[in-house]
Amino acid sequence: MVFAVLPLFITAGLGAPAVAVGLVEGIADGSSAVVKLWSGWYSDRISWRKRLAVGGYGTTVVGLGLLVAITSWPQVIVARALAWMGRGLRQPIRSAMLAGSVGSADLGKAFGFHEALDTAGALLGPAVALLLLATGGTFRTVFWVATSPPPSSRSGRLRWCSRR
Repeated sequence: MVFAVLPLFITAGLGAPAVAVGLVEGIADGSSAVVKLWSGWYSDRISWRKRLAVGGYGTTVVGLGLLVAITSWPQVIVARALAWMGRGLRQPIRSAMLAGSVGSADLGKAFGFHEALDTAGALLGPAVALLLLATGGTFRTVFWVATSPPPSSRSGRLRWCSRR
């Protein structure tokens, strides 16, 4: 939802040049990649993997929540990088937890189900953002709505995973 409107927010909402969108996305993706390397390695060495994954989800929500208060495009770099660092923290851990929570015969089904839900969210999020904007909402309204559901829906998904 957020990422469908973020380029418009940066350029039209904050008046940044188009190159700012590329800079924001490049820094966010780079920070996520670095954190993924570390979190995958680190999660194999700890017994409290689930708490670290929850921290990753929380970091993402905080980063996205910061978008509500942003007044200039360089601030978007910080918020977006923080959100994607949270994503980088949780993704390897979530995948390992998912793999450890099902038998080897059901790995494809489990990952397929996860990817199907992820794709559904990727399709529905921009539609909801468009609906919010079309009915008089602002970019900040989209950001508020986007940060509301993740804690409850994702924590429920984490409870289904084993405690590894």
